[in-house]
Amino acid sequence: MEKLRPGDEALRDGQPLYNPYAQGEPHRSWKRMLEDNLPDQDTWRQLYLNFKGRVHRGDYFCRSLWLGAADLVVALFAYTLGDVIGLGDDFVLLLEGTAGVVLILMHLSLGVRRLHDRNASGWWMLLLLIPALQGLFLLYLLLAPTPWKPNRYDYTETRENFP
Repeated sequence: MEKLRPGDEALRDGQPLYNPYAQGEPHRSWKRMLEDNLPDQDTWRQLYLNFKGRVHRGDYFCRSLWLGAADLVVALFAYTLGDVIGLGDDFVLLLEGTAGVVLILMHLSLGVRRLHDRNASGWWMLLLLIPALQGLFLLYLLLAPTPWKPNRYDYTETRENFP
């Protein structure tokens, strides 16, 4: 059994309680993490459009990579259709704008759940509206460690079961 890190006070029968929102084991390889976060037709809403629960640092990074790849594919598709087929700039703007709104909602969902993982309110995402703080805030979301203990955003059991 893995040793507890500082701050891992939540135990049940001497065993650490891991976050139920993590897919698979708490420590996975990058390949496994990328595979776990690749959406399919059944899981994409739960992975990318859910504002409840928590998402860990590695999952946040992997899901952000997948969203960036999706944005790149949509952009290439739209510009290819616009230039090669000749559908025009209006079509490109419409397709990119629609995809952009959906991708922004997905990124907001990830950011809110990452803040929940840090036991903070999702309203802190409003800091992204301040241009001088955007980079620092995104670095915080990416680099802040995951506390491996229950918080107010993910109790799967009643509060009295925790010390």
